[in-house]
Amino acid sequence: MRRRDVTRGDGTWVGLSLDVPGRREPGLCVFSAERRLLLAQQSRTVLLAVVDEHLQDVDFWRTDKYRSFVPPLRAETSHGDYWRSMLVEGHPDGYIDWFLHAGSWEVLPLRPMPDAEDGRGEAYRKQAREGTLPPVLLWWVSGLDCHLILDGHARLAAAIAESVEPPLLQLHRTMPGDEPAAGIDDAVSLYASELARFARLRAAHGPTVPDRTATAGPRLARALHDLDTAERPTWAWPLPGGEAEWRRIAREVTGNWGPAPAPDRG
Repeated sequence: MRRRDVTRGDGTWVGLSLDVPGRREPGLCVFSAERRLLLAQQSRTVLLAVVDEHLQDVDFWRTDKYRSFVPPLRAETSHGDYWRSMLVEGHPDGYIDWFLHAGSWEVLPLRPMPDAEDGRGEAYRKQAREGTLPPVLLWWVSGLDCHLILDGHARLAAAIAESVEPPLLQLHRTMPGDEPAAGIDDAVSLYASELARFARLRAAHGPTVPDRTATAGPRLARALHDLDTAERPTWAWPLPGGEAEWRRIAREVTGNWGPAPAPDRG
């Protein structure tokens, strides 16, 4: 695995880029079968989802079998309204509303949110008040158009209870390390053609026409930066057996679950 810091133009650290060679099927994996998605952790089915045929929402079923892969953190002995509104409700089933929340990047817990009033919750609330709460780990899954909580359900509940902004770490896919070369060539070619176009305009109309470097240069810089940081669609592996296998797993896991009709938005 190759690790590289991601920084802004001024050198400010904004993230860590991990380039994983081989792209083997990971332990936490999204599988797809047409409009149906399945999130599996090792051999455990964690989440079943069906995208509405009109692309207005996603129905889901959580199995309560997700286990954080981050070792438990010991907690030593209004933002709340916003983050409460960002949580996708429903257990074991519910739906992610793309019609009303398109682009709002909601957050789907992989298990019911814990009580912030118990002993562990109180310890995290104290950390939230003191500004020492460890970050919540989120994973952006493009097929759901929302974040999944991989670690930190209790810490997020504590931040919401204290109405403070929770510290976050977001995991998302970026461009693989073997692909940026083509993107760099395209960005530089666009930059050169833009300068050449304005050079021709200046030759025809005189120096009153700007040379375009003031805008083309920053645009090139943003394009090159985005090659490192811009989000790419989440990898999903074809589910062996396709939709028929998805339906079999759904019956086995849920009994007889099927997506409910979408609510009337008229």
